[in-house]
Amino acid sequence: MANSIAAFTAVLPATAAVPAAARCEAFGSDFYEQGFRDFEPFHELSSWDAQRVRNNCRVQGEACFVVQIKDGKMYVAEEQAGFQSRNHLTMAMLLRVSAKFFPLPDAEFVVDTSDGFSRIEAPLFVIAKFPSSRGGILYPDFSSYAWPESECPSEPFGSHVWSVAYSKLLDTAPPWHQKTEQLFWRGAATSAYRKQLVPQISQLQGANVSVMRWIVGQAGQRQVVSSGEKTCVPIEEWCQHRFLANLPGNTMALALKYRLLCGSVVMTSPLMYHEWYYSQLKDGEHYVALDLSWSSAADALAQLRSERVKLAEGIGARAREWARTHLTDDAFDCYWLHLIRMASQHFPPPQLTPSSRPVEALLAASAAGASAAATAQERRSSLDVIIVIPARAGDEALMDHARNTWLGEVQDSKLSTRHFFVISLRDPDVDGLRRAEDLLVVDCEHGYRQLMQKMAVAYRILLDRFVVRFFIRADVDSVLPLQYLLPLLPHASAGQSLVRVPDVSGCGGSPGHVSESGDCATFSHCDPLPSPIVTGGEVYHYRLRTLVGAEALDEANTRQRHPFILGTILRGNEVLVNDSYNPQWNNIRYSHDLGLSVYPPYPEASGYAMSADLAAFLAGVGVGELSTLSWKAWAIEDSALGTILAGLRFDLLQMPTEVRERVRVIRVEKE
Repeated sequence: MANSIAAFTAVLPATAAVPAAARCEAFGSDFYEQGFRDFEPFHELSSWDAQRVRNNCRVQGEACFVVQIKDGKMYVAEEQAGFQSRNHLTMAMLLRVSAKFFPLPDAEFVVDTSDGFSRIEAPLFVIAKFPSSRGGILYPDFSSYAWPESECPSEPFGSHVWSVAYSKLLDTAPPWHQKTEQLFWRGAATSAYRKQLVPQISQLQGANVSVMRWIVGQAGQRQVVSSGEKTCVPIEEWCQHRFLANLPGNTMALALKYRLLCGSVVMTSPLMYHEWYYSQLKDGEHYVALDLSWSSAADALAQLRSERVKLAEGIGARAREWARTHLTDDAFDCYWLHLIRMASQHFPPPQLTPSSRPVEALLAASAAGASAAATAQERRSSLDVIIVIPARAGDEALMDHARNTWLGEVQDSKLSTRHFFVISLRDPDVDGLRRAEDLLVVDCEHGYRQLMQKMAVAYRILLDRFVVRFFIRADVDSVLPLQYLLPLLPHASAGQSLVRVPDVSGCGGSPGHVSESGDCATFSHCDPLPSPIVTGGEVYHYRLRTLVGAEALDEANTRQRHPFILGTILRGNEVLVNDSYNPQWNNIRYSHDLGLSVYPPYPEASGYAMSADLAAFLAGVGVGELSTLSWKAWAIEDSALGTILAGLRFDLLQMPTEVRERVRVIRVEKE
């Protein structure tokens, strides 16, 4: 089968452009009323409010992307892979809008392609929401362009391109007197509501309703469905029936617009989630609304089939006429144009970043044959090292100092490296922080006791955006000697940092030999070992010390993946509960929860490195199957890390003294 994205993303040439006013004013002001209402809470949106939406997209990690329009050119940034081909079909629709109404005004906004939200306050473009939601900006969704995954196996490829389906339904739908008296519905069991309600509806007189088996496959590919009476039914055959049930899935029913074009009576569950056009439809004029349990369905059907038959025919005809004039390609594109103009007027101007890509290039890459998910995976940048630095919004002077000093040392490294300052979205000073590409604002609680959660969220976002080998965690007031530290990481990952040496004749002449305990690793010179009787005759060669300052990396055996933490490892530290000098270190909850008076070994937070698999372990809490889990708010993040990881098998490596003695803590005064 030809790749569906390629088939559905043809771009109209700019020469086809027609003045926007001529195309769009004919729909009247009522057509755009929902858009005006959606933008009301967001007039003069601040830069940081806009940044919050971008950050929420990153945290969400799926089904969203940033649209940037600059000088008539459309870009996409920070795409998070969506379900099936939703992201790319939405982009294709936007590209058509850009070609039709070139040039579009400068604008930037975030598009979500998930099923929608019951409550939303953010200025996020969404497919569906509760009408009472203060936020959320409704837009014509991907299925208004094409929906290849919903095609039946018996339908020709491309049947659910909207313009194709629109024309076919208008051309082939039979007149009222030729329709059956049946109440018809086919769909997938995408919600518990459908699973519960369909058996009940099937008992109604003249009902032809059933759930078909829908197996999620690759983006753009038709789904494998059940056969027999529960098979997939082409949409033009829906129109053969006078009554069409409309049952919401996870939120709304995207197929409502097909049903409106049939000229049949749409009998629907309450429209709790609204799409962009629902506010223009009226109960009793364009559809018949039933109660949530459909307990009134039998009486409603009986009346519509008898003395109210003319009324039923009128409802179907009005719905069809409204859909014919308001659900066209021009209607979708004009509504999008309205939203883009509103975003240009009320949202901050676009700021292109290194991740901004022309939408044509992105769609071309998709059309080359990769699925949406695979393409998103390929677009993840590969990095050797990411340096993460938790900070407060008020630490701008320290952040600037780090940017201008030790973080600049990575330019000469053979390892690809980036850094991010991690700021809490709840930081009271976040609105005053100037925007920068190295700021990662995460949605978590703000405060010293929330650092573990803050770092876990940061790791989750960064692992989703990058394929990375190592993380370095540093304090905002630390200065790390990266020219010495970075070359050690591949060797630490090789799992050969400590090698047993049979000869136990002492180690005073070589700083690379340490005792099994590792204590000597923190000193410039190692005293002669005690007698072999005391030590058991074991001496270990600490290879990382002999590699410090090496000019070139020995790539042999350094691509292995052995989990490790490399830092200043603190052992035997007491759990403080009544320290009046440094009360922030009192960890009463930790002591109460675990009953420990001494912390397990842990890396000091001023600067340590770890393999990405340990970061992924930390990041997994709170998402997916672990969504119900969360981190406790213990006082000290680095000691909490040691406790959490204590049961895992990995190398806990003492940072060589030649590196550690070059670590600095600085103080920078605000101007």
